[in-house]
Amino acid sequence: MNIGFVGLGTMSQLMARRLLAAGHHLVVHDRVSPRAETLIARGAVLVETPASVAWEVDIVFSMPGEDAAAQEMTFGEDGIATGLSPKAIHVGCGTLSGAQARRLREGHAQRGQTYVGAMIVEGPAGAEAGELVVLASGADNVWRRLEPVLKCLGFHVLRTGDHFRQTSPGGRHGPSMPVSQSVVRYPVFSCRTVRLT
Repeated sequence: MNIGFVGLGTMSQLMARRLLAAGHHLVVHDRVSPRAETLIARGAVLVETPASVAWEVDIVFSMPGEDAAAQEMTFGEDGIATGLSPKAIHVGCGTLSGAQARRLREGHAQRGQTYVGAMIVEGPAGAEAGELVVLASGADNVWRRLEPVLKCLGFHVLRTGDHFRQTSPGGRHGPSMPVSQSVVRYPVFSCRTVRLT
């Protein structure tokens, strides 16, 4: 499958390596081009804009760290939404506010596009080993395409329902909430990277 990553921080790079190792074709973009060098050496293709990534792929992952970055990356000039096919899926894995999550979901829907929020449990060690726990949502037709890709990243992939309300319990720098408590309080999730305690 053709898969994209927009933004190549530590977690994104490790997740991208897992997808390359599983045989997927990878297209990537980062404002700091040297971050892509390791992935290019493994077969990834570097392009100039988020829109160029979205244009080439079936699924595009993003992991912005704040609301403004997510908005610009997605709906700014040459953003993901500019190139995303109605048949493609944007999977957002950033630590975002509930309001921003709604903007992403509704903005894509207005364009006839599909947006899925995903919660990533564990950190870099889990990403490198392919031992993340991934919680995400999606209608049946979306989930059938998304689940095999998510299983390349984690040993336990959970579907939280058809619709996803993205939230950020505790804020980006707030305390990590145990997963069981998160499930009780937030029946659908945004993407947040936490460690099990």
